[in-house]
Amino acid sequence: MLTGFVNPMLDFAREQLDKHGGFSPFAAYLNSCNKFTMSMMGEDDGSEGADRLFRLAACVRSRVIEEGAASAVLCYDCRIIPPGQMEKADAVCVHYEDTLGERWDLYFPYMFADKSRAQYQPWHFEYGETLIYETLTNG
Repeated sequence: MLTGFVNPMLDFAREQLDKHGGFSPFAAYLNSCNKFTMSMMGEDDGSEGADRLFRLAACVRSRVIEEGAASAVLCYDCRIIPPGQMEKADAVCVHYEDTLGERWDLYFPYMFADKSRAQYQPWHFEYGETLIYETLTNG
């Protein structure tokens, strides 16, 4: 299930980075008919940074409850210190959650060697925080 989400999310994020140098957070889930559904917030919603991500997570939470989706992902641009490094790097994060309580943050660090295309460093993953299914798994 996880790889079925990661590839299209990462492809879209990479496309946006190459075209625009960045991207707004976006999300996806499998609806009740097992159709992959992507969504993103409008550019003019007024929120920034982490607030924008949490607002998107709340919107996705409403949709997955309404449609009975068993898993969902958020994708966002962030800064991390990759394993073995000492300095922060830009990274694409694909955050996965499901109704069974699984949650993973997959990080794909990148840098721009020139103005047109991002170059990606080795990826890594960590156990993630609950952002989408918290009301379903925590009570």
